[in-house]
Amino acid sequence: MHPGSVAPESEVDMNTIGEIIRYKRRQLGLTQKALGKKLGLGTTTIWNIECGNHYPSTFTLCDLADFFGCTTDELLGRDTNANR
Repeated sequence: MHPGSVAPESEVDMNTIGEIIRYKRRQLGLTQKALGKKLGLGTTTIWNIECGNHYPSTFTLCDLADFFGCTTDELLGRDTNANR
């Protein structure tokens, strides 16, 4: 894979993404419904992402990172220090 390219869905641990999003949501004391409302997403969408049933779109991933004040790499569970 080329540096800076996005890994195909099959190369990303969807459970890790969902677990990280769930953890960050809970740190803020938000329900799935409250997070969905803040991002313009349905509760079912948040639930599916957290359970690993669906991968968030690029736009949703960016919105989540902005909302949580982190990078998309962090949400993807990537070790950002691995290439340094």
